[in-house]
Amino acid sequence: MPGMINQPGQCEKTRMNAYELWLAAGRLPGREWEFWLQAKRDFLDRKADEERSAD
Repeated sequence: MPGMINQPGQCEKTRMNAYELWLAAGRLPGREWEFWLQAKRDFLDRKADEERSAD
């Protein structure tokens, strides 16, 4: 499935997005995975939207 394969820069973009989500939530301790998974979902949703737009 396209979009599920790690693409160049995906990890860094996900990391930065997760960090921004964490900051926006008030730097909550112990919820790293929650923010990482949300950032990953956001990235994959954007990729899917881009692929649909390209069709």
